Amino acid sequence: HAHRQSDNIANARLLAEARAATTLNGGHFAEILAVRTFASGVPYLVLEYLEGEPLDELLARRGHLSVDEAMWLFVETARALEAAHRHGIVHRDIKPSNIFLSIDPATGATVLKLLDLGIAKLDPLRALGGVSLTGATEALGTPRYMSPEQLTDSRSVEASSDVWSLGV
Repeated sequence: HAHRQSDNIANARLLAEARAATTLNGGHFAEILAVRTFASGVPYLVLEYLEGEPLDELLARRGHLSVDEAMWLFVETARALEAAHRHGIVHRDIKPSNIFLSIDPATGATVLKLLDLGIAKLDPLRALGGVSLTGATEALGTPRYMSPEQLTDSRSVEASSDVWSLGV
C-alpha cells in the first residue's frame, strides 16, 4: 500500500511539473511537447530536445567561469525565476544540474533553460482546489542548495527560498 501511495505521489508530481512547465513554456524553460501515459498508467513528458549541457558539467569540465559568464548566468537564472514566481511557482531545487546552457538552433546563441519543476510549489494549482503533494515536515530539494526554511518545511517556502538557493 505504501509503495502504491508513493507511486501515486510521484505520478501526481510529474503531472504537476507538466502543468507548471506548460504555464512557463518556452523562454527560460524547456517546452513540453506532449504529456502521455504508458499502458501501465505511468505518465511521462515529451520535452523539446535541448542541445548543450548543464552548468554542473560545464563547471566540472572547465573548473571555473569568467566574471562575465558568471554574471550572465546569475542574471538569466534570476530572470527565469522571476517568470516562475510571477506565475506563483516556486522551483525549490535551484542547483547547477538544473541550469542548462542550451544552443538556440536558429541563432546559435546560448540560452539558459531552468530544468526540473518536479518538486516545484504550485500555488495556482492549490488555488484551483489542488492538494499539496508535500508533507508538513518533508524537505524536498538538494540539501546543499536549500534555504534554511526549506530544510525544515518545504511546503511553506516562498520565492525568497529560490533567491537564497541562487545565491549559493
